[in-house]
Amino acid sequence: MLSVTQRANKRQSFFISQIEKELADPDLQRLEDPSGRSKDTSVAPSTAAETPQPASSAPPTRIKLVSNNSNGAANGGSGNPSDRD
Repeated sequence: MLSVTQRANKRQSFFISQIEKELADPDLQRLEDPSGRSKDTSVAPSTAAETPQPASSAPPTRIKLVSNNSNGAANGGSGNPSDRD
């Protein structure tokens, strides 16, 4: 029986070989053309601009969480009347 380490190494080598097979596919190589000659891009160009932040004078948004767990137990079910038959 193989040890945990031997099984992990066997799986790792299997997946590495599968990845190498996929990367050798000519269609994939054409899509991954490092020369930049490929016109087929599906990702918008990224910029170095930061994500806009709200004005610092605005108070932080607060959300109040409401739970009806105690009401639901007292009413014999979910706390929501629309869930009853």
